[in-house]
Amino acid sequence: MGRPALCPSLNAFFFILMFTRVSPKYISKGVAMRTYCRLFHRFRPYQRSNPKRKHFVACSTSNLKTNASNATSMILPATPDSIPAAISSLREGKVIAVATDTIYGIAAHAEIKEGVDRLYAIKRRPRDKPLAISVGHVIDLQKYANVSILPPGLLSELLPGPVTICIPKRADTHALRPEVISKLGKIALRVPATDFMQTLCKELGAPVALTSANLSGESSCTRIEEFSSIWPELALILEAPNDAFRGKPAQGSTIVDFHTPEEYRILRYGESEVVERIRRVLARYGFTELHLSEE
Repeated sequence: MGRPALCPSLNAFFFILMFTRVSPKYISKGVAMRTYCRLFHRFRPYQRSNPKRKHFVACSTSNLKTNASNATSMILPATPDSIPAAISSLREGKVIAVATDTIYGIAAHAEIKEGVDRLYAIKRRPRDKPLAISVGHVIDLQKYANVSILPPGLLSELLPGPVTICIPKRADTHALRPEVISKLGKIALRVPATDFMQTLCKELGAPVALTSANLSGESSCTRIEEFSSIWPELALILEAPNDAFRGKPAQGSTIVDFHTPEEYRILRYGESEVVERIRRVLARYGFTELHLSEE
């Protein structure tokens, strides 16, 4: 009669995994799988002695195993206390999920091959599509790009913010992975307007390769649940406050390509207000917008 008493404990654990978000402070891949194994092996004698329960046990343990595997990614708040864990993962060549000033992204160390390779694999992104890189401060852009082609003060008016700038790479910059450099020798640069992302890049001491947290061709995400299918492939998920994206459309940054020192073109449109602000700033600096049909 003592065996059936094990059912509630198994169901309770299964219920917790199914209907609550698992905090990394209390569970990780190892903890989840150890707990699963303990419950499974503890429950097996009851399964053998109760043939009528075999189907229930098979279904429950299968679901439990699936949900335990979903807990392989650690979910941490995007706060200063989480920076060390994020840096450690990036330096180990792993991929993490981060909240930018527009949408959720996935990031890797831009100078480590294993991390960049993982980023492409998780994203299912064609290798001929370069990745953007994110840095901690506007002044850091000059370490990687030839900012001298732009008027002084321009970048500080556009960044930090939901803008990606495409300009030529510095000829003497060799640390970046080739996957972040276009065939034309340009790199796409970001300085997201979030304290967490800026601090992460500054303390990492290197740029991070960044792309949206969704499979190629799918919609962008403003909630971590929207990219749960890739959680098992991530080392960390840095979650923003619940209201971080409230009232914002799920749109990425506006990508501005400086075609020549006097002309620019918009390769991707973000929020309309951002696009108009960019146009006003560039017009004030004497730039002309070049549309694709005019090339």
